[in-house]
Amino acid sequence: MDMKANQTGQTSDFAFLYNNAACGLISFDLSGKIHEMNQTLRRWTGLEDSQTDNLIFPDLLEKGSQLYFQLFVYPLLKMHKEVKEINFQIETESESFQCLFSAKVIMGSGQDDNMLVHAVIFKVVDRKKFEDELRLKKKKAELETLQKDETLKKVASDQSHLVRAPLANVLGLIALLEQTEMTGESKELLSMLKESANQLDTVIRNIVITANT
Repeated sequence: MDMKANQTGQTSDFAFLYNNAACGLISFDLSGKIHEMNQTLRRWTGLEDSQTDNLIFPDLLEKGSQLYFQLFVYPLLKMHKEVKEINFQIETESESFQCLFSAKVIMGSGQDDNMLVHAVIFKVVDRKKFEDELRLKKKKAELETLQKDETLKKVASDQSHLVRAPLANVLGLIALLEQTEMTGESKELLSMLKESANQLDTVIRNIVITANT
């Protein structure tokens, strides 16, 4: 095994680090033939070393991801030599999971069959669960807000009708009293009562309009 001293004077086993990385690592040529796969990715896919001998990289993908790889990702790799954060569905006989795929083409002699694609694969199962939980919480909060708004509108409407009914009667009585003979002081009190009733009517109308906008 290759051993190399790092800046702290300690040694690092790069083969060990490669095989036990927190992400899947895989190398394949542009025909798709797999050359290397770390143990992390083997554990995720449930594949033993011998099981990848006759596999090509698209064999690790479900049908939709295979099609996307062939139609879009493969041409991008040949043209730009790099792709980032492609969403794939890994699917083998024993495992299935969503992942993010990033890769870079390492040039050999310049011929396609001498180029290797070095790719990193990140499982996004936990992230998807987190995103789904956030969506559910957001939907629940929106529903609660909608229910509160509907309740507020109903309360405002009910209360306005309960108050406006007797208020309408008061305004009607004021109109009748205005047609009778009254002293100056009584007329002044009636005028004040009418103004207050009209102000209350305006307030109630504004509450209803605000609740329904």
